[in-house]
Amino acid sequence: MKAKTRFYREMEGKIKSVESSGTSNSLGTALYVALERTKDEFVQRYGSEEVLEGLQESEKPERGYLVGWFSKHIAEGKAPFHAGVVTHVNPLQVAERRRAQGDFSKSASFDEVDSSIRNSEEYLKTMDVKYFVPSKLQKILDREGELK
Repeated sequence: MKAKTRFYREMEGKIKSVESSGTSNSLGTALYVALERTKDEFVQRYGSEEVLEGLQESEKPERGYLVGWFSKHIAEGKAPFHAGVVTHVNPLQVAERRRAQGDFSKSASFDEVDSSIRNSEEYLKTMDVKYFVPSKLQKILDREGELK
């Protein structure tokens, strides 16, 4: 239990340290907040599927999980068009950066983010949303069990 508390405390610290507008993109910031990266920096969309391949996919969101919006029209659906980190489950909220070098929201409504993305371009209406367990959190869950 202490390890999960430390993970969430560190995640909250990362959220507080993110610049409101910076040089990163949504995936770079999400990986930083989820403790997968030590710096909040731009991550190329193409090739990013390798980053997510090593993470356990989940059918449901939990606090601290990465969330990605995937479109078959972008990198054959293997790399996320947009990404964030779940900050609250009920109601579902995410920390996310809008666009490359865009504004950062510490806790945005998932429904509003999802709607905004899907309504921005016709080809994005059919996106899949996927959740991933960050590697540090997965190690904790393997030792201590499921999230409470």
